[in-house]
Amino acid sequence: MDALVRTSDGDLRKAITYLQTSAKLFAAPKSAEGDVVMSGTSEQVVTVSSIEEIAGVVPNDVIEKLLGVCQPGKGGLYSRVSPVVQDIVAEGWSAGGILNQVCLK
Repeated sequence: MDALVRTSDGDLRKAITYLQTSAKLFAAPKSAEGDVVMSGTSEQVVTVSSIEEIAGVVPNDVIEKLLGVCQPGKGGLYSRVSPVVQDIVAEGWSAGGILNQVCLK
């Protein structure tokens, strides 16, 4: 519940969408043919990580790595930050999402 509230920023429609999408993609059991089984007998559950993935939350380790290379240290700032930023871009993380999460730290 905390992940839903946090990722939806208090928007109930977003929270419902995140929950429905996560349940559909991650928690619904599939038959051998790949069809979703709606029997209700599944032991699978929606997890915090599935909600965060649907919401586009950048993992904390990515944020921590970026903040870590921005600290004063040996070598030029650009030479430390550039490879981390290239990895972030290659993984497809949203620049806006990263800025939001960095500002919340």
